[in-house]
Amino acid sequence: MADKADILLQFWLEQRNQARQAEAQQAPMTNIILLVVAATLGFAATRGLDQRSTLLVSLPMVGMGIFGAVISTKNYERYALHITYAQRLRVQLDQLEPTVRIMDEWTAARIEHHARYPRLHKIRLHNLWVCFHAGIAASGVALTILILL
Repeated sequence: MADKADILLQFWLEQRNQARQAEAQQAPMTNIILLVVAATLGFAATRGLDQRSTLLVSLPMVGMGIFGAVISTKNYERYALHITYAQRLRVQLDQLEPTVRIMDEWTAARIEHHARYPRLHKIRLHNLWVCFHAGIAASGVALTILILL
């Protein structure tokens, strides 16, 4: 039978893998949205902004931006869930094997990282993704306004 450390380590690894998967889903989804938006802008450029039929592409662009922002937020929620599980398991592993000093080393690395990147570490990656998709939605709104005027 496996000992407690092996069991905790296996659960920790599973949670880290799940968190990594949630992060990895972001880029392909954004690429799909960008592809659709690029096609939309290409269509609008060839048709011209003076035709109401161009609204058929500008309005979905707003929806794609909003959808991307929601998906980004959901991916971050899943990531945060699995990282929370992994952090709790790491604490248990540290308590089980205190001579390994998992938490001490993790804390030291975190302090070193924050010192190396004092401003950048405060910017959350998921906020950048959400802002990017919100920008796509805002571009769709701007395009729609231009078409209507």
